[in-house]
Amino acid sequence: LKYYQNNTVNSHTLLGLCQKYYVNKFIFSSTAAVYGMPESGICSEETATNPINPYGQSKLMTEHMLKDLSASSELRYVA
Repeated sequence: LKYYQNNTVNSHTLLGLCQKYYVNKFIFSSTAAVYGMPESGICSEETATNPINPYGQSKLMTEHMLKDLSASSELRYVA
């Protein structure tokens, strides 16, 4: 649960503050853990996400929040 608190809940709070104060650019340090263990052993940004642990899942949830917020606001981001 600590991963979800730190990586998901706190990111949600931060993104809410970004929206409130009109921050429109965001750099997110994600992790290769969002890709899990690809069969080829190699991953790129085009590799399907498949986290195998709470750390990777919590980071991926933040990526989803960023995508949704970007689609509905002026916020632009890189992860």
